[in-house]
Amino acid sequence: MAIQSVGRSVVLALILACLIAAGLAHTALAQGPPPVCFWSSSGPAPVGRSGEGLARGRSGEWLLELLLAGPTAEERAQGIWTAIPAGTSLERVEVQPEGVVVVRLSIPFGELLDLDHDTFEVIVRQIGWTLDSLGWRELRIEVWDPIADEFVPLASFLSPTSVVHKDAESLDVHGREASVAYVGQPPAYTQGQPQGGLSGRTVYVSPGHGWEWRYDSRVGYSRWATQRIVYEDFIEDHNNGEAVNQYLLRYLWNAGAMVWPARERDMNETAVIVNNDDSTGFALQGSWTTGAHTGYDMDASGTYSFTGVVMGTATATATWTSVIPADGQSAVYVWYRSASDRVPDAQYTVHHAGGETTVAVDQRYHGFTWHYIGTYGFRAGEVATITLTNLTFTAPGSLVIADAVRIGGGTFDSLSGIDTDALYPPDKPWWEVAAFYYTQKMGMAQPPGDVTARPIYARWEHANTGDDAVYVSWHTNGWNGTTRGTETYIHNGDWLPRTENSEYLAQAIHDELVHDIQVGWDPAWQDRGVKQANLGELRELWDENEETRMPGALVEIAFHDNPQDAAALREPTFQMLAARAIYQGLVSYFETRDSVDLVLLPEPPTHPAVQNAGSGQVRVSWLPSPTDTLGLVGDPATSYRVYTSGDGVGWSQGISVSSGTSYTLTGLAEGDLLFVRVTGTNVGGESFPTETLAVRVETTDHDAETLLVNGFDRLNETMLVEDYDAVEGYNLRMLLDQMNSYNYVIQHGEAISLPFDSSSNEAVYEGSISLDNYGLVDWILGEESTQDETLNGTEQALLESFLDGGGGLFISGAEIGWDLDHLGSSYDQEFYNDVLRAAYISDDAETYVVTPTVGLIFEGLGDFRFDAAGMYAAEYPDRIQSTSGSVAALSYHGGLGGTAAIQYSAGSGICP
Repeated sequence: MAIQSVGRSVVLALILACLIAAGLAHTALAQGPPPVCFWSSSGPAPVGRSGEGLARGRSGEWLLELLLAGPTAEERAQGIWTAIPAGTSLERVEVQPEGVVVVRLSIPFGELLDLDHDTFEVIVRQIGWTLDSLGWRELRIEVWDPIADEFVPLASFLSPTSVVHKDAESLDVHGREASVAYVGQPPAYTQGQPQGGLSGRTVYVSPGHGWEWRYDSRVGYSRWATQRIVYEDFIEDHNNGEAVNQYLLRYLWNAGAMVWPARERDMNETAVIVNNDDSTGFALQGSWTTGAHTGYDMDASGTYSFTGVVMGTATATATWTSVIPADGQSAVYVWYRSASDRVPDAQYTVHHAGGETTVAVDQRYHGFTWHYIGTYGFRAGEVATITLTNLTFTAPGSLVIADAVRIGGGTFDSLSGIDTDALYPPDKPWWEVAAFYYTQKMGMAQPPGDVTARPIYARWEHANTGDDAVYVSWHTNGWNGTTRGTETYIHNGDWLPRTENSEYLAQAIHDELVHDIQVGWDPAWQDRGVKQANLGELRELWDENEETRMPGALVEIAFHDNPQDAAALREPTFQMLAARAIYQGLVSYFETRDSVDLVLLPEPPTHPAVQNAGSGQVRVSWLPSPTDTLGLVGDPATSYRVYTSGDGVGWSQGISVSSGTSYTLTGLAEGDLLFVRVTGTNVGGESFPTETLAVRVETTDHDAETLLVNGFDRLNETMLVEDYDAVEGYNLRMLLDQMNSYNYVIQHGEAISLPFDSSSNEAVYEGSISLDNYGLVDWILGEESTQDETLNGTEQALLESFLDGGGGLFISGAEIGWDLDHLGSSYDQEFYNDVLRAAYISDDAETYVVTPTVGLIFEGLGDFRFDAAGMYAAEYPDRIQSTSGSVAALSYHGGLGGTAAIQYSAGSGICP
């Protein structure tokens, strides 16, 4: 249905994503006339023009004449070129009401006949950016057609694209189709996908650019390169994927949506595939039949198994087993041949490190591809098992298909099965690779190009499903280094119609995104509006088959070539805000379209703590999920879920807590080590979890005498991971698990053999947890620093009182001296010098290796490193010295040398 009730009109215009060419300075753009947009292997290139015609100011005709004249010989020598064919002339520029501009060109007819989708995309972008300074609100490009004897849309000369729909054949054994609704997909990071405001809806997401085999003018030959170069120390291709995979997809999944990204979602570089015709790793029990058609092995028939389903008790089982190479969370995918007589609730069970999770998959739809069924924790070297039974709860008489299983994202290290001109694979993680290749990995035929691969993949996957689907593309912009803000696009309807409701989808997302950035980040953030252009990602969403097309919007979050915008894009907090806003914008769209009120999923609970309660009981407590009156965060939580783990890798199914903000775990054994985290839930979905806490169980009636406090909350751009790529050079990566995974109680808890409780630092300084109840405190600060305060005034006072009362403190952090002694107030310095008995010497010891002092607490460990692969890097560990009777417990080995940790009395200490 079309939406009729959106309040304000849609503002239309064209601003197209561009990036300054390598080696080109901003050529006095602010002083002279507006730049024209040429192209390079790194993207669009703004080039200033001056001299004759300057007096014509901002004339559209004059700017386009400069564009059509093409780059100079010097610019061409720098790798600058134009996609507009030689011999093209400008007929006129027509400005229509409401900011619509029509550009009419004459292009040699032979060039029009050779027009391809990639060239068309560049032409539109060049003209759009060249006219950007004129403030156009909608752009249409027309060319003279000598056969039709009239001007027609330039897109009319594109070859039509078609989606080869998935094979919808049925074995027709039973001659019926089950009439139940699609049951959804499971969650990614907790077990069992929440029902939420987006349940029953499908979102196709394009995370923009990725590694692509292309001619690179920087070196003069074709090679694998990112589609956008490093700018402001990061690459748009990576930044888009990092934000989408780590934030947006999780928000959508937590809200109940089925999500299909156009690039790999799993950021693991390893993958294991077990096929049903493998000699090892696959087994059948019960009665199964070999299928007569192709399965995962598309070049051979008879490569899958099937059997009939039963009610009550399963009589047939398929089992896939594999050894996982590394600890961690991995996505699980299944491949099956879908058809109308398949079972709507195929029962897959994933046996993971936290137990087992059963997922119901509708095998009537979304087959012939890697169908995601959740992300789970697996342990290195252990056998991961996935089973499929012929049990059904809804459709007896249907068929269930057993084919292939994949665990992990993997690396693009083989060209097998990929149609490409590339001479060799890129050896890059699949999640970094362009959609052109990933969509083929997912089973789709070779698309016309990378830009059109994204929407064509969405239509291919959406075909014959009946899903209630939308398409969202996440990008960042680049132009002249001064332009800022957020803009959102829809298709302008040239050549192919615009899919119904696209304008309302774009407006809902854009309004929410701009509002949240202005309220939650920068009040002066520029709103560049909802705009309209003939872009490949949007044009190709339309299909003659009404059931295949879908509304779509392309969002340009910010300008990555503008220092202020780029600073925001480097911040995880900004990316989380933007992702949450896009999710909330989607909720707003469906609310308006369907005239319903939908609840937003809540924020995570706060102030978590885990305490022994005696007799094998552990009390988990927290404060309610926060809300606000600003329209930023979610709706209130109405219940909570408590998740537990024995190793911090595999997590339980969770325990629902319908009332209150605490829960007592019972039946635990003496010495059990347990990790805990909590989420908030409501009918809108489930929040992200709290930080991970830990407890070692005390079964007596005595309270634990040790408290583990997590005070490491810092997560900002200073913690971005440095990357030195052989092609793109130095760049920064937003890899959250290597910045702050909020679970370092795991390593501390495993090292503490005494019974202990744990708490967030917020629960301590706001009074929920009293240090006076403990004899020993282990306070984790990691890379907590000045902006986040290693220790605020309240925490300092509590620790001073605790130490004065005879308590023992083990406190660790890389920046405590830098924050308190070097930059702090006189109160901070006094606390550091007199209470913690240390003095700051300098920042960054330039080594991670330390040597224990004989006779003190680290004796017997030998030299060791305090960094670890895959975890955050303490880039600037403080060099300190002992004061007020303390002694050096650790000394830096190599680097600048000096003291790394001090000890005072019987075990009190401070160490970076």
